[in-house]
Amino acid sequence: MSDAIDLIMVGAAPAPAPPPLFPGDPVPWFRVRSDVGPDFKFSSLGGRYVVLSFLGSFSRGDTAVAFREMMAGAARFGAFTTALLLVTHDPADEGASVGPEISGVRLFFDDAHRVADMFGYDRTGESEAGRPIT
Repeated sequence: MSDAIDLIMVGAAPAPAPPPLFPGDPVPWFRVRSDVGPDFKFSSLGGRYVVLSFLGSFSRGDTAVAFREMMAGAARFGAFTTALLLVTHDPADEGASVGPEISGVRLFFDDAHRVADMFGYDRTGESEAGRPIT
């Protein structure tokens, strides 16, 4: 008889953090609610240069500033060559839209944090939680 104690795992172990992504790396595909519909497919952007920015919540002052600055340069993004994807996790942001006239910019609503978690967006720390990051 052994004196070893067997450990019993209760529940699932936390998923390991995804590896960091760098410009040019392939990224995971996902589906998410957007300002143009309930089921935006990231794979539909194949062949475009993409900027993915996690805004957190429009209720934060720094997010509002980042959003205004990005929208000031929105003309750089076009439907066929480049895309700017802005991700918010606040359900209160759900009604926001960049407008159909800006075809290269979309808002994603990620209140369950599925997209943020796939890209390793750090939501820890009370004062830094949800800060904008691109």
